[in-house]
Parts: sequence; C-alpha cells; structure tokens
Amino acid sequence: MMKRSNLQKVVCLSTLSLSLGGCTSYWEGKKAHSLIEQGNVQGVTSLQDLAQKQPEKFRYDYLKQRDKTTQKLLQQAQEQRLAGHLEEATTIYNNILSYDPQSAEALRGLLLIEQNKKESYVLNSAKDAISQGKSDQAGEILEPLIRTNPSNTEARALRQSLSQNSRNLAFDPQLNASLRKPISLAFVDVDVRSLFDFLSQTSGLNFIFDREVKSDLKTTIFARDTSIEDALKLILKTSQLKMKVLNDMTLLIYSDNDDKRRQYDELIVRNFYLKNIEPKKMQEMIKALITPKFMYIDEKLKILVVRDNAEVMSVVEKLVESYDLVEPEVLLEVEVLEVSSNDMLNLGVKYPEQVTLGLNNTATGMTVNQLKKLNSNSYPLFFPDPLAILNLKQTSGKTRTLANPRIRVVNQNKAKFLIGDKIPVITTTFNQNSSTSTESISYLDVGVSLTVQPVIHINDDVSIAIDMEVSNKGEEIKSRTGLLAYQIGTRNVSTTLRLHNGETQVLAGLIKNDQSDSASHLPGLGKLPILGKLFSDETNRKSHSEIVLLITPRIIRNMTPPTLDNNVFSSGTNDSVSTKPLRLTPSADYSLTRSQIVNNANQAIVTPQPVNIIPLNSNPSLPDQSSNSPRNIPLNSQTSDSLDPSQLASPIQQVSPQGTP
Repeated sequence: MMKRSNLQKVVCLSTLSLSLGGCTSYWEGKKAHSLIEQGNVQGVTSLQDLAQKQPEKFRYDYLKQRDKTTQKLLQQAQEQRLAGHLEEATTIYNNILSYDPQSAEALRGLLLIEQNKKESYVLNSAKDAISQGKSDQAGEILEPLIRTNPSNTEARALRQSLSQNSRNLAFDPQLNASLRKPISLAFVDVDVRSLFDFLSQTSGLNFIFDREVKSDLKTTIFARDTSIEDALKLILKTSQLKMKVLNDMTLLIYSDNDDKRRQYDELIVRNFYLKNIEPKKMQEMIKALITPKFMYIDEKLKILVVRDNAEVMSVVEKLVESYDLVEPEVLLEVEVLEVSSNDMLNLGVKYPEQVTLGLNNTATGMTVNQLKKLNSNSYPLFFPDPLAILNLKQTSGKTRTLANPRIRVVNQNKAKFLIGDKIPVITTTFNQNSSTSTESISYLDVGVSLTVQPVIHINDDVSIAIDMEVSNKGEEIKSRTGLLAYQIGTRNVSTTLRLHNGETQVLAGLIKNDQSDSASHLPGLGKLPILGKLFSDETNRKSHSEIVLLITPRIIRNMTPPTLDNNVFSSGTNDSVSTKPLRLTPSADYSLTRSQIVNNANQAIVTPQPVNIIPLNSNPSLPDQSSNSPRNIPLNSQTSDSLDPSQLASPIQQVSPQGTP
C-alpha cells in the first residue's frame, strides 16, 4: 500500500513539473514574439533556443519568424547601403548574422559594403583629378572601376561627363559672345583682306587665310547696327568664301568650292535611335529633302546613322525630332448586345392522317380458291393508335448575348475579335483516276465578329471604320451522298463614323422578325366556323431578335505635335544646307522674344526713302557721331582703294578685344 502511495506522488510531481515547463515555454515564446514585433533580433535568438529544446513545438515557428525578420532586415540594410549609410548597413547585416551565421545575403551585403568603400575612395580620387584639370588621369582611374562594377551610376556619370568634354572638342567651337555686339560698316569696293584686317583691329578676331584665297577680292558693304558675326557671314557669302571656327576668336578663311570643302569641312557621325518611325521611311524622307553624304539604317535596332558636316547634321536633327513621333493609341470600349425571343403555340386536336385497308392472311400470298371466297370480313380497316391527340402546348424563350471587349489599337491598325463557335464543314473530293475519295474538314466561324480600324486625329477625334457580322447556325441540310451542311443566318453592317474622345455611339436597328402559322384540318369539318377548331391542329411560331452595338473611344495617347522651332525652320539654300539663315540681324533682336521680333519685322516693312549721294572731298572725314543717318559713299570713287579702312567706317561702338589682332 505504501509503495502505491509513493508511485502516485511521483506521477503527480512529474505531471506538475511538465505543466509548469509547458507554461514556462509558452510565456517565453510570447516574449520572443513581442521582441520581434519591436524589431529586436533577440526575439529570434530566443525562439532559436526554444526550437532546440522543443523542436516539435517551436521549430516551424522559429523558421517562419527567422525568414520574415531576415527579409525585413535585408531590405532595410539595402536601403541604407544604397543611400550611402554604410555603417548603419553594416550593423544590420551583423544583427542578421547573430542568429543566422550562414546567411548568404548578409555575408554578400558585407562584401558589397567593403566594395562600396573602395569604390568611394576611387571616385573621390577621380574627382580630385578632375578638379586639378587632369581629365585623362581621371579617366584612367574610372575605367577599372566601371569594368568591375558597370552598374555604378556615379562612376558612369563621371565618365560620361569626361566623354562629353572630349566630344565637344570634335565639334566646331562657338564664337565669342562679344561678336554679337553692334557694329556699323560702310565700305565700297574695298579689298577683302583689308576689311578683315579692320574687323580684327576692332573686334579682336584672328584670321588665318588659306593660301589659295585670292588677294584681289573686293567687296562692298553697307550695314548699320548689326552684329559682327552676321556681317562676317555676309562678307564671306558674297565673296564666295567660307570660314572654319578654330576657337572662339580665331577663324580659318578658305574658298567656297568643292575641293576646299572636302579639305576643311569636318564630317560628324551621329547615331539616331528612332523610337517610333521606321528607319527606312526616315531615310527616304531625309534623302528627298537634303541628301546627306552617307546614311545607314539598321531595321532591327531602329538606328539611323548619318555622316555629314555640322550644318547638315543640324537639319537632320530637326527632321528626326519632327517626324519621330509616338504613334497614337486608343482604347475602344465595345458592347454588343443581342436580344432574341421565341414563342410557340400548338393548340388543337390532331387526327389520324390516313386509314389503311388490307386483307387477312396475305403474308404468303393467296390462292385462286381463297380469292373466290373473299367477303366483307376479309377486308379489315387499320386505324392508328391513338385515334386523336389533343395538343395543348405553348412555349416561350428569351436569349441575351452580351460581349463587352476592350480593345487597345494603334492608330490606323485593324483589330478583330470573334465571340462564337467554329462549325466543322466536311468536304469530299473524288479522284476520277483512282476512283477514291478523300475528306477534308474546314471550320466556319459563327457568332459575333467585329473588325474596327481607328484613325486618331490631332483634335482628339477618332474616325472608326466598323465591320460587324452576326451569324448563327440554322437547319442542317443533308446532301444526296449523306454529307451534312448547315444553313447560316447572318446580318452585316459596315460603316465609318467619327467620335470625340469619350463619346459613345449606339448602332441599333438590326432587327429580325419571323412569324409562321401552320395548321392541319380534318377535311371538311376543319373549315367550319367556330366548330372547325375541334377538328384542327394549329401551330403558331414567332421569333424576334435585335442587335445593338455601343462603341466608345478613349484615347490613351495622342500625337504630340513638334514645337514651333522644329515645325518651321530654315534649311539653307539650294547650294548649301544650314539651319542658320544669312541675315543682318539688329543686335537688339538677340534679346527679344519671338513676338517682339515679329512686331519689329512688321514695322520694318516701310517705303524706302531716297538716298542722297554726297561726293567725297579730297580729305574725307568721318561723319558726325551724333548723326543716325547712314554714310553714303559714291560707288565710282577712285580714292577708296587708297584710303585706310578705318576712315571708311561709320561710328563703331567700342568692343573689348578678346585676342591679339
């Protein structure tokens, strides 16, 4: 008895200890979850210890919380690393490794941080080299970094900046902005080189002449309050000369002929990555307008490569910007509704249609004696069973077919959809030589078929060509050879309409009504008034169907017309292509708006005033600087060649020299 009591105590104590242990692990698990919710990775470590002690209870929960916490911390670490906060990212990765030392993502993150630190040092070295003007050295520093990590956006941006600076050296430099300051010129039959010498002294421009430029070239120019640059271009054009800009204050002057253009005109290669238009169409258009020297297209990559001088390239750029426009797209919301109803009434008494008269026992034939013994009992009458059927049947049905497609279509492209069935049609072909036949199966589309072709206009109108067909399978038709064919009922509508964006148009009226009446009467009695209904079987059928089409265009994107600068621009003359026209522009117009320029141009169209020719004295003097009237010099003057060019110039506003004359 004593042993039994001790055993019970042991069992009770064991049960109590297990219960207390279970409660303890439960509260430890709750505490771990609370720490995890607070963002403390110590909670994951606590769950890991519980999973080792009681794997059947906590292992799944530990793995789930570990993966969830790891993904959250990895995202935070990546955000910190990309933002340049490397120390914070390192701390987060170490927290992950504290409970999961084998985490490949965390280990890789630490390696990336070390790589980022090295890349940051390289970038700083490259920036220091750039600040010291050592562009070549900066490029050499960046190249290994970009080869190792091509996705480093900062390094690529620095290299692109260096490449841009190098690329600018390949293009013609721009003239100094001071050359837009106003100047007035009045020269008659003056030597061109002397005129250039005067411009050099007054503006600081340097001129280098090709050895084949004629020394006896002369020109005449009267220009007031125009820029030095425009006057220079006009002098070159009228003297059949061209210039090449060597730097902002130095020009190379050479003869404007084919040989010299080939010698001095620098050709540029430009790759145009077309976004929308087909390269072949763009090539044809450019050839028709300006005919560059070299062009190549890649249909697959949609690249247009052009090689020509800078003036031609500027026109090509404007043409590409004007014609490489995004294709408009429209979303067509279509609703096709077909409502049909069928009613049938069959009311009346159906009587037998025939009565049969026969002979008894004639299955094996009759003898002459049997024929002699025929009487009224030998001729039985056969009536169908039952003798009459009372039909009391009325049926009705309604069918509603709805199609609501949303079709996205590119401008001037066709879109087609079909909602229905494909009916098999068997065709038999006979071979007369071998007396054999072969069968082939084709399929006929039956249902609602809609084809649309939109044309999107610049004012957000959409013209839509619609071709709709609604067909249904009818009765089966059997040929003499046993082949089955089907009668197809169809309704078609084709139209073109123009709708505004978002406008809904309803196309209705495709109605079909069928009505048929049939009856079978007992001869004579069925035609009696009122009573004839008792001897008749009548069937009335009615069917009605209507098709309604609703269509709404919604423009997703329309064509954006080019800017005014690309829509209308100068393209040079028949002999030369350029976007810069030959003008003597007043200096004040460089700072005016377009509307002001137009107003000034309209005001400038006045009746020309007569010019008084004043003979030159033996000692010509400069005109009064306070006068705004132009200086007039006789064209037949014999002394102009011997005069100093500065004596023939009108008052010139002071221009600070930018170079050595």
